Amino acid sequence: MFGHFLKSAVAYKYELGDGETITEHKLKQFVPLLKHVDIKPAQKESFGFSSVVGYHDPERFFHKVGTWYLLSLTVEDKKIKKNKLDRRVAEKKRELAKAKSIELSALSKQESQQVRDKVLGEMLSEQEADENYLNIIIDTDNRWLFFSDSSTRTIKKFTGLMQKHYSSFRVSEFCTQGIDLHLTSWLYNPDESLPEEIDLEDSASLQSEQSAKATLKNRTCSQTKLPRS
Repeated sequence: MFGHFLKSAVAYKYELGDGETITEHKLKQFVPLLKHVDIKPAQKESFGFSSVVGYHDPERFFHKVGTWYLLSLTVEDKKIKKNKLDRRVAEKKRELAKAKSIELSALSKQESQQVRDKVLGEMLSEQEADENYLNIIIDTDNRWLFFSDSSTRTIKKFTGLMQKHYSSFRVSEFCTQGIDLHLTSWLYNPDESLPEEIDLEDSASLQSEQSAKATLKNRTCSQTKLPRS
């Protein structure tokens, strides 16, 4: 992670209230207070600011380059399969009901919740956490943000930490209209919108950064929401 602070950049914009600015003095005040603490055995998630140069200097929580500030966020989380959790909770509830010589349905909501909380804590203690990093460049002149990862979930965690000091801090898409609208306009109005370097043909091959591929030929496409995995 330290060879290149941003191997690929995802651009966003940020907003602040009137008169508010991000300064070195303010970052020194609050960023170290929101530092990442190693995840605890029964904890599901742990995140916070971390050193921009890692173990080389653990206390360097940001770096200034002109009017740019470099920050880094560490996120640790444990993923528990819902089916596995439900199955173990059901087993423990049956054991509790048997020990109390009552029907399973006679367990109170409080007892059931206590069983679930205990099982979840045990499973979290057994699980090894995944550790990910989000490197950030803040361009205070243009109020731009550059992230090393496109994960919306991780970017929201960064936004939440910034809002602890800047309550008006907001992050928005770099392209206000969205890239999909620009691409659609190329197809609907190719004579007006299509860049000169691109030729419009009857097929296209698309590939994401995650190596997913799609080949389209003589197709009419509409926006489709995919089911969540």
